Amino acid sequence: MLNHDRLPVGITVLSPPVGRQLSPSLPDGLAGSAAVFEHNGRPHDDPAHKTRSQGEIEAAICEGMSRFMQSFMGRGPKAIHSHLIANLVIIRVQGVLTAAEQHLFTTLEPQKGRDLFKGLRTQLVESSRPRLSAVIEAACEIPSISMHHDISTVTGEEVFLFRLTESPVLRPPKKK
Repeated sequence: MLNHDRLPVGITVLSPPVGRQLSPSLPDGLAGSAAVFEHNGRPHDDPAHKTRSQGEIEAAICEGMSRFMQSFMGRGPKAIHSHLIANLVIIRVQGVLTAAEQHLFTTLEPQKGRDLFKGLRTQLVESSRPRLSAVIEAACEIPSISMHHDISTVTGEEVFLFRLTESPVLRPPKKK
């Protein structure tokens, strides 16, 4: 019989779906019980469920954002950095301005060129919000609640901030 009092925090016990075999890798004493263990909505015997380190999640975010920018915006960034802080994901992208965009700031009145560019970039980012949220959710395995965005016409640096529904479960860093 399964003792619910001895389960680690964050583990949920569910009845198995019809026709689903229990994992043979369950601990001794639980192999015969009719239960599936879930953590963050994913069964523990699901091959897609792997606890990752903070660095692995940040690298997956950078890779996904870079792929998104190449396919949707037409070019990739020169540099991209992501930071996972509790339930916040901060992404800093450098080198995203094209030569034409940089030229726009020097030929028009500074305020007019900046407003024109930021308006266009804001529309592009807002229209792609579901795709961007999917990139973050795929990397963190946690849905995002909100997204914030800004771009500097002076430095050519773009910043994204995503707020997640909860902090991802992280594997402790490896000891050296």
